Amino acid sequence: MNGHHRVTSVSGKMVFEGDFVNGLRQGRGVVSSADGDWSTEGYYHNDRLVGNAVTTRKRNGDVVETELFACRRGKKHGFAL
Repeated sequence: MNGHHRVTSVSGKMVFEGDFVNGLRQGRGVVSSADGDWSTEGYYHNDRLVGNAVTTRKRNGDVVETELFACRRGKKHGFAL
C-alpha cells in the first residue's frame, strides 16, 4: 500500500490517517480514537513514531489537554509552537 490513506483498526476503536510507503507508515500521520476523544499527530519512519508528537484530549468536543513530546534530540520541529 502506497500513498495517503485512512485506516481503521480491526476493533474499530482507532483510526490512522497518513502516508504509507510499501505498507509502512511514513511521514506525518495522525492516530485517533474513533469517537474523537483523543488524537496523536506525529512523524513516522518505517511504521514507528519517531519525531515530535502532539497529543490532544477532548471532552464533549472541547480540547481539555494538549501535550508536545519532542523528538529524542530535544528539537521542536514540524509544528508551529
